[in-house]
Amino acid sequence: MNNFNVAVVSTCRADLGLVSPLAQRLADSPQICLELISADCDVEYVFPDVNSDECKRVALPLTMQSSNHVAMSLQIGESIIHFAQHFSKKNYDCVVLLGDRFEVFACAVALYSQGISIVHLAGGETTEGALDDKFRHSITLFSAIHLVTKPAYADKVMELGARPDSVFVVGDFAVDNYSKILNQERDHLIAPGLFNIIFTFHPVTTDFEGYGVSELQQLLAALDCFMRQFGDDVRIIVTAPNSDPGGERIDKLLTDWVGKFEDSKVKYVSTLGWKRYLTVVSQSQLMIGNSSSGLTEGAALCTKVFNVGVRQKGRISDGAVLNVEAIKEVINHQLRSWFINYKSEQSKYDTATFSHSPALQSCKAILRFLEAGK
Repeated sequence: MNNFNVAVVSTCRADLGLVSPLAQRLADSPQICLELISADCDVEYVFPDVNSDECKRVALPLTMQSSNHVAMSLQIGESIIHFAQHFSKKNYDCVVLLGDRFEVFACAVALYSQGISIVHLAGGETTEGALDDKFRHSITLFSAIHLVTKPAYADKVMELGARPDSVFVVGDFAVDNYSKILNQERDHLIAPGLFNIIFTFHPVTTDFEGYGVSELQQLLAALDCFMRQFGDDVRIIVTAPNSDPGGERIDKLLTDWVGKFEDSKVKYVSTLGWKRYLTVVSQSQLMIGNSSSGLTEGAALCTKVFNVGVRQKGRISDGAVLNVEAIKEVINHQLRSWFINYKSEQSKYDTATFSHSPALQSCKAILRFLEAGK
């Protein structure tokens, strides 16, 4: 018998893969009547990896492209209206949100304003180069239960006022996905026998004028030098930026740069989907750029990561991650040194292994929260 009404919300490609394993666990629970909500796709693509005939799937008609900060502000307002109208017709016991994007913030405002309990995943983190930082902390203040990835992030959430008994350290939310992509056949984007680099660069949204363009220009100049010296042995896979303000400018720079090279050497892909993206990351020798996926999924999958610039400043990183200033000479030196060492060693870090399930731990925490409220 279903005792609790729960919804899980996804607003973009960045959170869908991370929150899907937990959504599956909730769908499998006989105590939960689940609704899956997506704000960036048609209904047939709502949580496609969640296998359940029982849960309801909803696609909300939100526009998720923000060419500048004014457009983002307007979209926040529009999104609050759409979310509020949908939630007003429901009777949720709680709603699960992941992360820190402005769309998630809009959803949290609508939920909190209607007195609906929020379960927040991945709070307490810091990204000084993105507006997401303040959105994330605001969502923490709105939320009733907090599922975080590291003890240090739990401390931050409690500093923001969360009760200790509402905070749970469950681990990296991508862990449940890794078993699905490890030991996969080689993706056709990966060039056998070459040094494969996956390159993901997003706008720096705290840079209200340049959006991180100057950092990207330094990085591209460094990669030019690197390719002139080592290009015969290298393939670079460039992915499109997210829909944050400045994304169109970043995308134009990237596509113009890719156009200078043969397709066999530098390949641009507009979207991969989370499974294929993780597969390519796991099969690459290096990940470079400023995406949070480098500090989480990339490092966990034992791929070396060059985190360039200020976008992820403040986020905890491990030994697989090298934080690099966005200066051409510095980037080029680190690239050259890493490549030469890698060529001589011909090995990656240890093979990734994962023995726990953050999704399972999160599901248990949510059920305890719901049962305590009955």
